Amino acid sequence: MSEGKKMYVGIDIGKKSHQVNFLNPKKFKKDLKITNDRGGFTQLTEKLREYRKKDYRITVGCEPTGHYWENLGRHLKEDAFVVKLVSPLHTSRYKELLDNSPQKDDYKDSRVISQLLKEGMTLHENLPQEPYAEIRDLIHHREDLVEEKTRLSNKLTVWLDRRFPEYRGLFSELFGATSLGLLEEYGGPQKLREAPLDELTEKIRSLSHGKLGKERAKEVKARAEETIGKNIAPHSAQLILDHLLARIRPLLVQIKRVEKAVKEKVNELDEGKYLQSIPGVGWWGAAVFLGEVGDTRRLPRAKSVVKIAGLNLYLRQSGKFKGELHITKRGRPLLRKMAYLIAKSAINDNEEFASFYQRKIDKGKKSQSALTALGAKVLRVMYGVVKNEGYYKPLEDRLG
Repeated sequence: MSEGKKMYVGIDIGKKSHQVNFLNPKKFKKDLKITNDRGGFTQLTEKLREYRKKDYRITVGCEPTGHYWENLGRHLKEDAFVVKLVSPLHTSRYKELLDNSPQKDDYKDSRVISQLLKEGMTLHENLPQEPYAEIRDLIHHREDLVEEKTRLSNKLTVWLDRRFPEYRGLFSELFGATSLGLLEEYGGPQKLREAPLDELTEKIRSLSHGKLGKERAKEVKARAEETIGKNIAPHSAQLILDHLLARIRPLLVQIKRVEKAVKEKVNELDEGKYLQSIPGVGWWGAAVFLGEVGDTRRLPRAKSVVKIAGLNLYLRQSGKFKGELHITKRGRPLLRKMAYLIAKSAINDNEEFASFYQRKIDKGKKSQSALTALGAKVLRVMYGVVKNEGYYKPLEDRLG
């Protein structure tokens, strides 16, 4: 097919409407503005089909603007159109080349996107299909719930620091069943001081399923009697505590429900079993990899996964100046977070990863840099077991 029969379609995505630009290598064609609904999608696909009937090879591109691009992207892919993404950073920097002006509008942005498509400056399109799409939704929902749990934990900590700071030293887990149960039953140090020892012992024994008893009850009462906390504004304090506890309980239940659903989805897939065979990965690491990366068959090499995570390196240098290597951080943050956390724990769980980390340290790398490099290696190994459709083997077995 000749160069002149290529068509680059740049779309500036909006909440209510999308600006569409059509570019073949010779000239821009008439723009189109569509609504973000079924009618607008149909209008665009009909226009694209007209060009396809004229033997144009069509590539559609847009910025990954929040979630607004996803429905249109899926709609176009279902009609067998090639959909690619362009970096918002590229769009921002490239647009001034058109007219040496920082002006921004939908019309100009769609033209810039078309030009970027023509130049081949695109990112991996990452719209997961089933079953990966559901895993992605679940892990992101879990992240939201865990963030909410952290916010509530911080608020409960502040409440206790003001009124009963010694309480947090009594239990290893503030949101554990025994800790929350006592707060729900007694509220604060005053009622804990007043509670008969036998009653408090029985309550703690019941909440801990027999793991704790009289000794812990004595300790709780002693801390309550000696507390430096002040019972200021007791009515409002109780209302705030009741509100926090009422939010915490159902949140913990929801987190467990989501985690159960994630584990079931991951364990249904052979890829999930392969990934969990890597020491230190576990169900969460496997879920994040599958949800954020999707089907690895569309990726040519392990470096592609590293780039999706934003763990690929770049260097700034000019003349005699040579800076340090840094990671780009232009990728999926949750995938990057997962790789780092697994790297941090894997140096104790996996001989291959521990040796890699130590080699980096021996070469003078700081711990943070060594862990970042190990995170990229973790992703490469995860890619390898999925791509090879097999369980993890230690490095010496793979080389042998």
